[in-house]
Amino acid sequence: AIFEVGNYAELFADLYLFSTDAGKARVGQVVTVYVPGQPQPLESSVSFLSPVADPLTQSRVVRVGVANPSGSLQPGMFVTADVVQEE
Repeated sequence: AIFEVGNYAELFADLYLFSTDAGKARVGQVVTVYVPGQPQPLESSVSFLSPVADPLTQSRVVRVGVANPSGSLQPGMFVTADVVQEE
């Protein structure tokens, strides 16, 4: 039998932001993550900012750690998110 063992108590969501928007993001900044099929959004924060833009899309990766204590999230799921901008 082939099987996979993993600890999915925390997952990462890679958000792709245009360089102009990613330039406003900061490590520790609040992010609201929306998962299709789940009624409540998840609160998180930026844990990593890519220093370079993708040459084809001009987007940068902003990585967000997402707590998953119930195990309802799985790697590879699609999410949307709001990066909360300070005024």
